[in-house]
Amino acid sequence: MLGCIALLTIFGCSRTDTTHPYGEIKGWHLLSSRNALGVHRRMWELNGVRCLTPRKLSNRLDQVDVIVLVSQDFAPPGPEARKWLEQWLRSNPGRTVIYFGRDFNANKFYYQQTRAQLTAQQQQLADLEIARIETTEIQGRIESYTESNFCDWFYLDADRPEAIATQWTGPWASESSSQAGWPLRTRLMPPDNRYKEKPPSWILALPEANPLAPVDGKSDESSEQVEPLIYRSLWKQDEVDTLEKWQQSFDQILTAEVLLQSPDVGPLVFRLRDQQRLGQGQIIVVANGAPFLNASLVEPAFGQVAQKLIQQCLPAKRAAFISFGSSGLLVSNVDEADEREAGWEALTQWPISVITMSAAMLGLAVGSYLLPILGRPRQYPQRSVSDFGMHIDAMGQMLHESQDLPFAQQAVGNYFRDVRGEQPPAWLGDLLSQTNQITAGDEELTTQRPPARATGLTSTVAKEVGINLELMPAMPRHAVECRQ
Repeated sequence: MLGCIALLTIFGCSRTDTTHPYGEIKGWHLLSSRNALGVHRRMWELNGVRCLTPRKLSNRLDQVDVIVLVSQDFAPPGPEARKWLEQWLRSNPGRTVIYFGRDFNANKFYYQQTRAQLTAQQQQLADLEIARIETTEIQGRIESYTESNFCDWFYLDADRPEAIATQWTGPWASESSSQAGWPLRTRLMPPDNRYKEKPPSWILALPEANPLAPVDGKSDESSEQVEPLIYRSLWKQDEVDTLEKWQQSFDQILTAEVLLQSPDVGPLVFRLRDQQRLGQGQIIVVANGAPFLNASLVEPAFGQVAQKLIQQCLPAKRAAFISFGSSGLLVSNVDEADEREAGWEALTQWPISVITMSAAMLGLAVGSYLLPILGRPRQYPQRSVSDFGMHIDAMGQMLHESQDLPFAQQAVGNYFRDVRGEQPPAWLGDLLSQTNQITAGDEELTTQRPPARATGLTSTVAKEVGINLELMPAMPRHAVECRQ
């Protein structure tokens, strides 16, 4: 328990927590959101239970020992989902289904607990935030139900005012229970035959006359319907629409055992059992999400309730957290693959997906950036070894690297005489005579080079043999004498 409180201290709660959905069971803000179940899930893992987050009720849950239903809406599970879960409990002994009510918001609880530590201006902002949360909660509650109703696993009592349970009694009560206050709005009461005499208003109202309805009450649709492979189980307030169905729903109610209650408020935690309907399994119903959500688990009393809840399910090896919203629970008759054992698909699951998806987006950005530069790959044509221009380039490069101006002039002259069959041009003779005059003197040969533009070699022959006379230094005197 201390380790879970340390997690909340380290990660804290985001200031923009109201943007996070209620009852998150996976994601990057699993520990930072006040209304998430990150700490509660970590408590299961510390007890050696592997936690899974399947998206629907399917045959994959045959390997699971505990199912935690996390309602993100105020509506309870639908009738098809309840039937599927009861069959799942009967199929193997020792299984547990946990359901907690939605009528609790950890953000509101957080502001109420920390309001006394704020300044006057901050208290006004906190009051505005509390009012906004209450308005949203009331709107969501009215959209789901408007009055009390029987939901098979519990009686949903919506007629009581909001209260705080300070005195806890029962097998799960502890010494620290009197130090905490459990906020309650809508009560989840254990099934009891006394509620049979309290049918909702739409059942007591007279049905509208329909002259086109068949007299025998039989519809044209076939009574035999094929069950779809995948469907949604959605709870509706008027799912029991006749007085006869209302009375039949109490024929075989489940046996309830209250584990924690408040003398003034009512049951907080109770357990349902029935050999015929549930086999050796059990259903644990909690009043709301106070022992599940991150912000409320900071209270030691709620942490103790969560720990007792986990111990009640041990020795469980796997626990499945399934969240559902206003669209209901998804029920599937098709096997669902394990997200953590799906090979390469595991790279798309949390927490590896944070790295892989970021790397994929970075790769797309880099590829888009380099595409205009690289373009489509092209292959340049290779030059033939018989190309005479390559020979001229090679000769010009060698003459340039020799840095021997007289030898280069002599090679150019030989080119005119041997290759072209012509006498060297006059400008080449003038250049040779200038070089001879320099080498015939007694003084040292200066480093001044003859201007290439005056000779004309750069614009004619130099282009063919690749000679750049401007880069050739003057020849020392002793080198000229050796060549003569």
